[in-house]
Amino acid sequence: MSKKLNLKFTLYLILFIIPVTLICVLTVNYFILAWSEPSGPPPDGSITQNLNLNNHKIVNLTAPDLDNDAATKAYVDAAGGGVQYMGRTTTSYCPGCLGGPAGANAKCQLNYAGSHMCFQSEMIKSGATTFGSNGWAHPEAASESRSTQQYSYANYVDSSANAWGNGTGASTCIQWTTAQVGWYAPYIKADGTVGNDADCAAASYPIHCCK
Repeated sequence: MSKKLNLKFTLYLILFIIPVTLICVLTVNYFILAWSEPSGPPPDGSITQNLNLNNHKIVNLTAPDLDNDAATKAYVDAAGGGVQYMGRTTTSYCPGCLGGPAGANAKCQLNYAGSHMCFQSEMIKSGATTFGSNGWAHPEAASESRSTQQYSYANYVDSSANAWGNGTGASTCIQWTTAQVGWYAPYIKADGTVGNDADCAAASYPIHCCK
């Protein structure tokens, strides 16, 4: 009789108690690990919330391809602090025919997506040493007309030297909008120096474009 009871109890342990106990232990361990370990990114690698690196670095980045890609310090430094001289428009324009800053920007974008008419400081900061040919670019400081709210006289850096100060004061054809014969606009030469003898109606140069 006792042997039969012992056999039944042994079978009971093997078939019920031990499997149930094992399942309970594994289940508890699973939840403990799930709660104690940080969850990783979704399978597709996307992150759907702010990422706090707790003063750690992102390292071993490759060079960016798209506008929203992250960039390394070396890449930004080589690009002149984020400013790139893209080149000149393939079409030349009279300075009073640009349609203002917005029109000039749109003309640059026809040749270089996302670009705009350069400021002279951007051309200097880009690290470029030659600029191909004469071309139009924004000044660094301007004298604004109170009646038109547009600048008519502007200051450029005198030469290609990386020094700021009062440069060549000249008309910019009322902010690149007025093709008036006898008015003269400044321009940036191929060597980075400033010229100021371009007639607002008769002169024809491309636009220097930056990004």
